Amino acid sequence: MLQFYLLSVLLNVLTGLVLFFSFGKEQPAGDVQFGKAISIDDPALFENKTFRLVLGLASGLVGILKLFVVAGSVRVFGDLLPALAGIAGACTLLLDYFTSTTSIEVNLPHGVDMVFRQGAKYIGIACITIAALHFIFPKTLFL
Repeated sequence: MLQFYLLSVLLNVLTGLVLFFSFGKEQPAGDVQFGKAISIDDPALFENKTFRLVLGLASGLVGILKLFVVAGSVRVFGDLLPALAGIAGACTLLLDYFTSTTSIEVNLPHGVDMVFRQGAKYIGIACITIAALHFIFPKTLFL
């Protein structure tokens, strides 16, 4: 369906942007950018926890549904990479939301921590790239 195609492209781009620009940046509290002081008490939209939760849930749902509804004529592998990118981005956002809101210390396995926490920027780049390729070549196998 065309609606899932559009949702997949938009959510993968948005998830990729959030993951690329928000993970791994260390910014001092008094840093000045464009003449305005940036404070940690006033988070941007990408730093909003509720926005991240909703984006993660929507991206995961569309990624799972994308496994069953494809834009091209091939039913089995038609949109495999966009679906996997959406699911990986959703897992990263939801894991970050869970670990940042819980009051207990979460000890993740080394592989999960390495892929979804330390590699969040790379998942973001992959989401943006796959979404762009999926937009340009909508009926290509695996895209």
